Amino acid sequence: MSHREEAQDTLEGLCLSSGLGTPWAPPRGAGGGVWGVCCPRDPVLDKVEDDESNNQLVAFLSKYRDLNFIKSHGRDNARFIRKQGLDRLFYECDTHMWRLGDRKIPEGISVDGGSDWFLLNRMFVEYVINSKDNLVTNMKRFYAYTLLPAESFFHTVLENSGHCGSMVDNNLRITNWNRKLGCKCQYKHIVDWCGCSPNDFKPSDFHRFQQTVRPTFFARKFEASVNQEIVNQLDAYLFGPFPQGTPGLNSYWENVYDEPDGVASLSDTLLTYYHSFTRMGLVRAAASLQGNPNDHSCRLVV
Repeated sequence: MSHREEAQDTLEGLCLSSGLGTPWAPPRGAGGGVWGVCCPRDPVLDKVEDDESNNQLVAFLSKYRDLNFIKSHGRDNARFIRKQGLDRLFYECDTHMWRLGDRKIPEGISVDGGSDWFLLNRMFVEYVINSKDNLVTNMKRFYAYTLLPAESFFHTVLENSGHCGSMVDNNLRITNWNRKLGCKCQYKHIVDWCGCSPNDFKPSDFHRFQQTVRPTFFARKFEASVNQEIVNQLDAYLFGPFPQGTPGLNSYWENVYDEPDGVASLSDTLLTYYHSFTRMGLVRAAASLQGNPNDHSCRLVV
C-alpha cells in the first residue's frame, strides 16, 4: 500500500513528466491527507533502494505469494476496540475528523486490527475490491465512518473471510514504538481523539535490528534530520563498512521545493530562508573571486 504524504507532489510530477505514470490514486494537487481519515490508496510496492535487498524481497514474496502479511495488535480485543475508537462514529469534514457519538460493533464479526502497513496478495485484494457479499459490503459501510480504518478494515475482513487461512501475523517490518514518547494527543487540532505515532530510530535502538529473528525487510521511522548516525550504522551492518574517506556520511539532501509548483507553494518562512541563503552565497562567491583566483568555492557553510 502506498503511504500518502503532503509532499508527494514533487515525486509524482517527476513520474508523470518521465512518462512512467504515477502509482498514487489521488490526482496531483489533491492536497495533504488528514490524520485518521480513510484516504484513497492504490496497491503499490515501492522499489527498495538496494538491489540486493530488492531481489531478496521479490524472491520472498514470490515464494509466499498466496499469503497475506498483516500484523495484529496482539492485545485484548475489547481494549483494542476502545483505544482505537471503533465503537465511536467519526466523520471527516473541513480537514477535521469529528467524533459524532457512540455506535455498536457489528454482531457476528471478529474485529481485529493492528498496523496499517501490510502486504496483501492479489486474490485477497481483488476480493475486497470486487466482492458484493455481506461481509465486504457491511465492513466498507462500517469503516467509512471509522478513525484510522486502514488499521482494522483489512485485518477484520481477512480474518472473517474465506481467505483467513492465508493470514500471517507479520508485516515484515520493525516499527519503533515508545508509547510514553509517541502518545501525546498531538493531533487534537485535527481529530477528536488521542492518537500515537512511532518514534524515530536512534543509535540506542540498534539492538532491535540485531535481535530480529522473524523475516524483516522494512523499518520505520528514520529521519536524517533527527539522527543520521543510525542510518549509517544500519547500512554498515547490512552491507559492510564504508570505504575509508567516504564523503557525506554526516550529511543528507532534502528537496523541499520544485519549480513547477511555483513560489506560492512556499511559506513566508521558507522564502526568507532562501533569500537570506542566496545573499550569503553571493557575498561568499564575490569574496572568493576577489581573493585567491584559484578559489572557486561558493559553498555556503551554516
